[in-house]
Amino acid sequence: MLSLSFFRSYKLSDSCELKCAPCELWRRENEEEYLPAEAVLAEFKQLRWEGAKLLHIYGGDPLLHPQIEIILAGAKRLGFLIILSTPGIHYQKFPKGLQEYVDLLVLLLHHADQLEHDQIAGERSFERILEALEYARENKVPAMLSFLLTRDNIQALPDMYALAEAHNVLAWFNPLPAAYAVEGFSADSLEHLKYYGRKKYGWSHLPAIDPKHFKNLDQRQDCLIRDELWDGSFERFNLRYLMMLFSMAQLFWKILSLKKA
Repeated sequence: MLSLSFFRSYKLSDSCELKCAPCELWRRENEEEYLPAEAVLAEFKQLRWEGAKLLHIYGGDPLLHPQIEIILAGAKRLGFLIILSTPGIHYQKFPKGLQEYVDLLVLLLHHADQLEHDQIAGERSFERILEALEYARENKVPAMLSFLLTRDNIQALPDMYALAEAHNVLAWFNPLPAAYAVEGFSADSLEHLKYYGRKKYGWSHLPAIDPKHFKNLDQRQDCLIRDELWDGSFERFNLRYLMMLFSMAQLFWKILSLKKA
């Protein structure tokens, strides 16, 4: 049966040069064997046949895949709109910021404070990410910042919002579920998150705020930038599907609004 889900996520790589504190990927000792571009594009073709139109490519850092430009070009030929999530520290190596291929660039931040971010990331990457944001703007590539929220940093939401406002960019407030030995959120924290997600420079993926969707993720060992709630396929209309549609519409409306400002 064909999926109703127009949005699908695809993990291109486990490799990453950051050492984010809760993450398990960088602790792996074996060097990654990248899937060849032709095999990746065969899987993309299957996703298109299933009805997917919007493709979220993430990692690790997908920009570390040696054939990333071939893969992105092939995905565009298949007719995908592409969201690319990356820590961003390698983005400026690509001429014109991959403007021919990327419809939305998502750059990962842990905190609005440089020292706090760099400590969590395990590398000095805060300034490089903001430079990547400016590089995307210079090349007219739509971009947003993704703040990964835990109980340790959610109190900094006002500062995160202020940083996004200062750079005239949308901030995705992405709650990290109870995984990687990280505790979940209180009801008050989630209401705090909803409030900032409704503001002009903030956005939250609505289904991800529902605590019941955090279950069964306590053993997760994947990149922190991944949003589990965008991975499912739907065989029928239901409340979660409608919430996803509304949430995605809100995301692109906000990005267009900021672009026109």
